[in-house]
Amino acid sequence: MDVVLQRIMDTIRMLEDEISNYRDERLEKYYQTQKDRFLRLTRLIESTHEGGRIVEAGAEPFLLQYLLDRTLDDDVIGLDLNPSRYNRFISKNNLTVFRCDLASNTYPVDRASFVILSEVLEHLIDPIGVLDKIYDLLQEGGKLLLTTPNFYRLETLYRFFTGQGFNDAVEAWKKMSLIGHPGHIRL
Repeated sequence: MDVVLQRIMDTIRMLEDEISNYRDERLEKYYQTQKDRFLRLTRLIESTHEGGRIVEAGAEPFLLQYLLDRTLDDDVIGLDLNPSRYNRFISKNNLTVFRCDLASNTYPVDRASFVILSEVLEHLIDPIGVLDKIYDLLQEGGKLLLTTPNFYRLETLYRFFTGQGFNDAVEAWKKMSLIGHPGHIRL
């Protein structure tokens, strides 16, 4: 295993300890479903980032930010609409996080060399407007890493073809009561 991958794997083990100590079932479940994605993104960013400030927009629950903050030697900043839900995790791990509505006209960060918008775009009412603002945030030559969920993943297709629709209504209701919105916006 190469040195960089070893450093990432060591950081993942530290994150898993933090999550276990945090004692939040929702966070643990989310991490388990997203662990592979976090590993791929961390590896991709580490291999393509050329230095400078990194901004993760829509960073909740700040797990990717944690990995990047401890893997890279650069300033990693998280922006999120309601970071207070994870104040204890943010404070304990000394993460730099700002409350920010991505649709607002001002961001608490001037410029970034790398912006991550991972699994966020589908939650926005005006994704094009937010992308315009992200473009303004990027310094000249900066990079945007944009990912969205895969509609064609097996679980989603199974639900659709068995007449269960795209969303589980009970899970959608739990999510809405927990985070205050239904999640994905259907355009």
